[in-house]
Order: sequence, then structure tokens, then C-alpha cells
Amino acid sequence: MALRNRGKIKWNSALLFPEHVAMLREIRKDEERISDECPIEELEQKMLIAMEHTYTVKLRVWDCGL
Repeated sequence: MALRNRGKIKWNSALLFPEHVAMLREIRKDEERISDECPIEELEQKMLIAMEHTYTVKLRVWDCGL
């Protein structure tokens, strides 16, 4: 009789408690919010131009719930 090993699959359901599932969902939400790098790159470019030409810059900081 051959031994059938399911590998990682057999551990997936055993190690995920409801708290872990909720935590993984929150991590995915945070990653989606952070993954949009385009606005960050655009801000970096504007900051570099302002520094190069010694422009005055006004920054506003807000808490987006992280």
C-alpha cells in the first residue's frame, strides 16, 4: 500500500483558528492599501523637485486608520 502525502494541505485547516483568519484578512486589507505605490512615487518626485529648486513645501499628515 502506497503512502499518500498531501503535503502542506493537511495542515492548512488545522492551524487556522477564527482569530487567525480575521488577522489574515486585516493584513490583506492593509497590504491592498499600501500596495498602491503610484501616489507615493508621485509625492517623492514632487519633493525632489522642491528640494532641488529650494521651494517652500507645506505637508499635511493624516491618519488613515492604520
